[in-house]
This record gives sequence, C-alpha cells and structure tokens, in this order.
Amino acid sequence: MKVEEAESAEQALVLLEKNTYEVVLCDFNLPHSSGQQLFEQVQKEKAGSAPRFIFITGELVDASRIAEFSEKGATLLQKPFRVPELAKLLAVLLQSEPSEVN
Repeated sequence: MKVEEAESAEQALVLLEKNTYEVVLCDFNLPHSSGQQLFEQVQKEKAGSAPRFIFITGELVDASRIAEFSEKGATLLQKPFRVPELAKLLAVLLQSEPSEVN
C-alpha cells in the first residue's frame, strides 16, 4: 500500500485533487475543520469517484450517526483499535464496491 499523510483538511483536499485514493483514513477532529466536513466536501466535489472513508474517533458516536455515515459510504472505526482490525477492514473495503461495505 502507498500511504500519504495530511496534517489538516486543507492539505488533504490538495492531495485529493492531485491524486486518486481508494481509501481515506480520517479522524473526526482535524485542525481548523472536521473529518465530516472534509468527507462532505470530497463527496460533493468527486461525486461517484470519491474514495471510501474510514473515520476514526475516540468520541462516543450514536447509532443513528453511524447509520448516516454508512448510508453515505463511510465506515467508523472506534478508538482504541488494534492494527489487525484496521487491516481486516481495509482488506474488505479494497475487495468490494463502496456500497457493499459499511
């Protein structure tokens, strides 16, 4: 896997404009923005070609919000998590269409 890192939502947007990614691993809380705002902007700008998003968070997230993200094609990974959990999720996401996994 090729991995690139962004320190902010703004930097992530620049990378997403220049490159194509299959998956974005994104925290809910980003400097000067939120992961949700980044996700919504990417969904709007890239429409059907947006990468899959995996949100990571240590916050408690209610089931309705998880379902909302799932309907939009994003997955939630609750902190703390172990690397094998992330690896398994990535394997599933990379072998399926975005609408098949959530």
